Amino acid sequence: MSQSTDPAGQIAAGYAFTGPALDLGALLWEGTCLPDRQIRIPLSMLNRHGTAWSPGPPAPARPRPCS
Repeated sequence: MSQSTDPAGQIAAGYAFTGPALDLGALLWEGTCLPDRQIRIPLSMLNRHGTAWSPGPPAPARPRPCS
């Protein structure tokens, strides 16, 4: 990937994946659609429901009864 100095180019470069990917469409930057800046998510980052996987916060501690 080539380095771009404009922020929109840097964002698009971060979503420019090769291989099987879900095409989300063009980048919308400051109210302007940029069709040459395509956003894609690799299929390997999606689960079987088609949602992106994120580690998220850890599960809360097991509740304990008040004594």
